[in-house]
Amino acid sequence: MSDFKKFTQANREAWNEAMPHHQKANAGKWDKAFETPGFSVINEPELSLINSLNIEGQKIAHVCCNNGVELMSLKNLGAGECIGFDISDAAIQEAQERASRFGIACEFVQTDIYDIPEKYHGEFDIVYISIGCLGWMPGIQRFFGKVTSLLNESGELFIYEAHPFSEMLPSDDLDNVDPLKIIEPCAASDQFGSFDLNK
Repeated sequence: MSDFKKFTQANREAWNEAMPHHQKANAGKWDKAFETPGFSVINEPELSLINSLNIEGQKIAHVCCNNGVELMSLKNLGAGECIGFDISDAAIQEAQERASRFGIACEFVQTDIYDIPEKYHGEFDIVYISIGCLGWMPGIQRFFGKVTSLLNESGELFIYEAHPFSEMLPSDDLDNVDPLKIIEPCAASDQFGSFDLNK
């Protein structure tokens, strides 16, 4: 196994280990949400940017789609054929089951992003990358080479990402919490305790 493949296989194992915990915390929330026809998790400012692409009927690939809620949201917003790709077997299984349960016509494919089959090359009007993808990708140039190979001649790449550091800060919807205090685990906080960016 190449060193590169060792990284992606480690990602697969890590996500398969993490997904049951995510599912225990969130699966009921997503099932309840998608009971509402047309439900979408996509909010501003991303929503306005998505709408500017005129996604109605567009064929969309979502790389690193995780549990599929964003891709199902794009479908509910009027997208055409929607295919999600993710390395986690557990995430893809959850996405497939939820899409089937609520009759949302999305396809989900378990694959290393770097190994997406050539049959998908040149097929998509939009390739969608959402928050939490890029930080997991070894060989970022190779990653974008693969991603752009999925686009048709007039296709567009849409990226809505956040810096990984922001994931250690409190969520915007938490009240009475210092927004500049690191509260989530990271290698540094494990070793040295929490940090306060006000100091």
